[in-house]
Amino acid sequence: MLFDFNQVWGDQFITYTLIRYSAGADNAEGVYVPGTSTTQTIQGMPPQPLNEKELMQFTDGQKTQDIQKIYTSFPVRVRDGEINADRFQFDGQEYEVIKVETRDILGNYYKATVRKIQGDV
Repeated sequence: MLFDFNQVWGDQFITYTLIRYSAGADNAEGVYVPGTSTTQTIQGMPPQPLNEKELMQFTDGQKTQDIQKIYTSFPVRVRDGEINADRFQFDGQEYEVIKVETRDILGNYYKATVRKIQGDV
């Protein structure tokens, strides 16, 4: 590990509410019941814009969405089967995790690419 993410950047952190979902399942009648959600407080860097290289991985339609990145030492998750992606809440906004890159070697942190939720849920 090259540096300790929390130690180097901790004074820049903001507080997020993280929403984490459990898997949904069919009930006894075969009707799908969505999973429940839990919330917890985590720390991370403020949302930041993507650079040109990062934007190239998205289609033109996706680029019009509000896509940003958030760095945190908390392990966040993308959608996996029946489990919805984690969501960050901050300052009245909600962001859904669409991609996660682990940076274990650099400083034991995660780069979460997030999409701002704008009334489409």
